[in-house]
Amino acid sequence: MCDGFIMPNSTRVSRASKRAVNLSIDTELLAEARRFGLSLSALLEERLSDAVREAQRKAWLAENAEAIEDYNSRIDTRGSYADSVRRF
Repeated sequence: MCDGFIMPNSTRVSRASKRAVNLSIDTELLAEARRFGLSLSALLEERLSDAVREAQRKAWLAENAEAIEDYNSRIDTRGSYADSVRRF
């Protein structure tokens, strides 16, 4: 069971804490990126942040699957408070 249904919003670490890393990148792809003036660091951070956020979302859903199923089952059985007050 979970404590709530709040998903993490951000995975970004402070921009002040950076670390140099070595990467292997396709030579032609790197040349094209440079030709268009693309920032490899910024692109990697953005895409990596997206990938981490998606992994966190999937992990959260897996960790809370039972609670979500219980909630949905309860709504299917008993309905929602909104069922009695909505006008559509």
